[in-house]
Amino acid sequence: MEPSLEKMQVHKQILTWKQVVGILFVMIGCMALGVVLYKQSNIRFFTWYNGSAIIELCFIIGLITYSPTRAYLMSSWSIRALIKWNNYAWLIGGFVLMIFLCSWLFQIPLESTWDILSSPISQYPLAEKWQIVLFLLGTGVIAPVFEEALFRGIIYRKLYETRGMVIGLFVSSLTFTFAHLSMSLSYTIEIFVFGILLAVIYQFTRSLSIPILLHGAWNIFAAFYFNTL
Repeated sequence: MEPSLEKMQVHKQILTWKQVVGILFVMIGCMALGVVLYKQSNIRFFTWYNGSAIIELCFIIGLITYSPTRAYLMSSWSIRALIKWNNYAWLIGGFVLMIFLCSWLFQIPLESTWDILSSPISQYPLAEKWQIVLFLLGTGVIAPVFEEALFRGIIYRKLYETRGMVIGLFVSSLTFTFAHLSMSLSYTIEIFVFGILLAVIYQFTRSLSIPILLHGAWNIFAAFYFNTL
């Protein structure tokens, strides 16, 4: 039987589709501005290790201060999910599934995983420790909190309430993939499947806590797995 989010639907009338679309347009505009700022080499405070984090932190502040989204997301931040040990099966299972998926998509033998993680090869070989810490803070904490709030807590949940679970999974994951647009087909498939996985975990755990933990853990893992760091 399809799990229910009925306990979360107390606030479902607070956030309208018009407001959701408005939030998406603001997000797209800010992302475009971020790309422009990143390409401006003279803007030194907006770099590879903090550029995305700055934008996403502004988004988080916006979602918190905007009363309709704050009220709508309130019931999705249940910390109780963190003390239910069966929820960690979703976390571990999802992480392992993503490793197998990437091994297949990118033709990386599973036995080479540790060698890749410990490899000195890096996209930013001259990065200083404080820059790496800021990058990991952004990709492992700030990005997961914002993206899970938006794509699962708002878009998926709103679609689930109005169109059902299947449409919610597909459309929210498609939107998530568009936000991580890439010319690589393998990467696009990875992101789409990851989006579905996170939405399913949110559906069954009824909390954004576990998806945020998985998202953060995977982002940090991927930073070394794909030799960003």
